[in-house]
Amino acid sequence: APSCNEHARTQTQNTHRLRRRRDALAPDDPCHHLGQRRLKLGVPHRRLLGRPPLREMVRADQTVAISICDGTRPQPRREMLAAVLGELAHVPADHITIVVATGTHRGNSPAELEAMLGAEFLATYRVINHDARNPATMDVVGTTTTGVHVALNRDFLRADIRITTGTVEPHFFAGFSGGP
Repeated sequence: APSCNEHARTQTQNTHRLRRRRDALAPDDPCHHLGQRRLKLGVPHRRLLGRPPLREMVRADQTVAISICDGTRPQPRREMLAAVLGELAHVPADHITIVVATGTHRGNSPAELEAMLGAEFLATYRVINHDARNPATMDVVGTTTTGVHVALNRDFLRADIRITTGTVEPHFFAGFSGGP
């Protein structure tokens, strides 16, 4: 049987070398068990550029906003959030907001959010869709050298702690898409 790394390498070897894995892992995926994925997801947030672990940097009385990819992007959302929220177990759920980073895409429907995150998760945490077309949900944070106003999601900006998750991937029109 192939190892997790061999399987991931095989998944990307097609004629365009751009094939992406979907959120749901195939049953024959050697990485299907969460232990190996959680281990890999657990390492980065414990070594934040020589900083203390995330669980030590965030106080229980602080508000936290975590951005996740919308439904158009492949992301192991549940595993990523489990790893991050595991480090934030001391922060009350009502202090945490999950911002679905839609960019200029439409917001995800309630059914899509439930498929992405699960009903129990939605009942526990505040989950909002970013809406780039609604200025009432945005704050202008600056202006580019060409005079374009830069506006970001107000709920995300007003949180004491802001965490972004996601993937960077090839994009047909933009070259690359995603990232913090």
